[in-house]
Amino acid sequence: MPGITGFITFAGEDSHLSRVIAMAERLKSGGNTELTEARAAPGAALAHTTFRTCLTRPHIASSSDGRVLVVVDGCFHNGREGRSAADTVLGMYEEQGEQCIETLPGSFALAIGDSRKNRLVLATDGFGLRPLYYRTSPHGIAFASAVRALEPDGTPPGPVDEAGICDYLVVGFPTGPRTFFKGVNLMPSGSILTFRNGKVENRRYWRLAFNSAENRRSRMEEWVSAAEEAFLQALEDCTRGAAVVEVPLSGGLDSRCIVAVLHRLGVPMRTYTIGSADSEDARIAGMIARRLRIPHTSWALEPEDCLHWVREGVRITDGMFPAFDAHILHVASHLPEDSHLVLDGASSLDGYFPRHSLSIHRYLLPRAPRLQLLRKICSRPLFDKTGSLTSGDLFTDRFRQKAENTLTATLAHLDSCFPPDTSDAFDLLDSLDLSQRLRRYNSLGAHLLRTRCETLQPFFHPSVIEFARTLPGRLRGAGKPIIAELLHRLTPELSDIPYERTGLPPRATAPRICLARAIRLARKMAAAAIPGLPSPSGGMAIDYYRWLRTSAPLQTFLRDLLLDPRTLDRGYFSPEAMTRLIEDQLSGRTYNLTLLSRLVSLELWHRYFLEGEQSGDPSENRPMEAATL
Repeated sequence: MPGITGFITFAGEDSHLSRVIAMAERLKSGGNTELTEARAAPGAALAHTTFRTCLTRPHIASSSDGRVLVVVDGCFHNGREGRSAADTVLGMYEEQGEQCIETLPGSFALAIGDSRKNRLVLATDGFGLRPLYYRTSPHGIAFASAVRALEPDGTPPGPVDEAGICDYLVVGFPTGPRTFFKGVNLMPSGSILTFRNGKVENRRYWRLAFNSAENRRSRMEEWVSAAEEAFLQALEDCTRGAAVVEVPLSGGLDSRCIVAVLHRLGVPMRTYTIGSADSEDARIAGMIARRLRIPHTSWALEPEDCLHWVREGVRITDGMFPAFDAHILHVASHLPEDSHLVLDGASSLDGYFPRHSLSIHRYLLPRAPRLQLLRKICSRPLFDKTGSLTSGDLFTDRFRQKAENTLTATLAHLDSCFPPDTSDAFDLLDSLDLSQRLRRYNSLGAHLLRTRCETLQPFFHPSVIEFARTLPGRLRGAGKPIIAELLHRLTPELSDIPYERTGLPPRATAPRICLARAIRLARKMAAAAIPGLPSPSGGMAIDYYRWLRTSAPLQTFLRDLLLDPRTLDRGYFSPEAMTRLIEDQLSGRTYNLTLLSRLVSLELWHRYFLEGEQSGDPSENRPMEAATL
């Protein structure tokens, strides 16, 4: 995986260069990466790994006297021609100081080791799209793009932090700077950290604030024109210098939007789709590719394939993402050798509320407790509308008490993150979602794709964010009406191809959407009541529900892992409740994939990162036949 590492003491002349090189080696994921460069100054050393062929690779630079080092993971959209990202930052830093970071547009994590002033500066972009972890000690400060790289010899970088584990199990992701290790912190988004004289100071320089009250447009045509301008600018910037672009394509609207804009710009592209047998997602993606005559590859996955990406996904993400959601690794591992750039469809316009229910929510939500709003940004949370722990019988008495105490503190923290100058419920939730959950949950796809190829996220380009910031809630809702209208303008030939979430064309009316959802709900209820009756897939790329009920290897994997005495002896879970949870899932009586996915990740994290068990080489994945258009 490409990224950056460093160790700073500013005490004595030892730069610890060999230590930092060893740290950088631990970033490698076995893919198309290699260590390219490391530099040292008195008391400081920085390094990075990069792709063998990469358009926007991490860069490293040093001042003429060698006492200021800069390393950057990422790219800037206004970079000067012929200058690397690190050279750009170095020049600006020597002129303006650390304030220069506040004007950098793009996706980045960077470090500046300044031996002249005996200080280290770490910084992340406004959304924290590229993770950066750090740990202080009496000897100095270490930082890296992955937790596993903080120690050069692979030893755990600290004791286990059960508060981070509680967050992950109950809320769906570690909140704030928490990780699974005490003393190891994730850099906040839009922040600048300064380390000097053994002290750390952290300040936010940018916060996302939706404010739909600022909009001055009233007609849909005006909004669509503004969206078109924003996305054209974003995709032009993201693809500058790329001969061909790789795009994972689903049956949703976000990746379809990226493909439509690239088609308008005339940028060559190749698209890829994965899915289980009879995947509606894959079927729709194939329709899109055929209509636009785009080279397209699709893989029909089997349950056994899941075991490969689950293990490798945990290793790459330091265990802090749900294991079963790592299926995009299959696309990453099968990208062509000449791939330089992937565009990921993680969206800044993925609002929570269906447009047909917006008026009801607008009336009720401002009067609802803020806790009810908090639950909406959590991924299948294990707490109810009163803030009380649910599924508490899963935990041992000791861990349940820990989880309850942590939950109280976590909810207070999330409540404090609501934008103070925003009153609209839709703006509040979308701001909180993109500032808290995005980097710890929604960015998984980009994080995994980046292990094989440079990956950018056009929906977080400054032009798109500025457009989205004032977009009314009725256009930012879960049905993505603004994207549907933009697609109709850019590629009218796709207008009749259904949206996987509804099974209807993207511009379908609210009554049609309501009727389709009612029919789907009735079919699900009938399937639950009548054995053998197929359940509607709901547009899911992978039918985990069927896989878990029918795949003997997958069932064996879950039982052997989660009911192993090693797992149950850790003191987190009740053996009886764990057994019941697994058997209810495998028999089809319940559907708790989200929780099971967290449990699998947590146990594999213990084995890989605390006990040194090997996760296996991803290159051992068996080759698969692909359907190519």
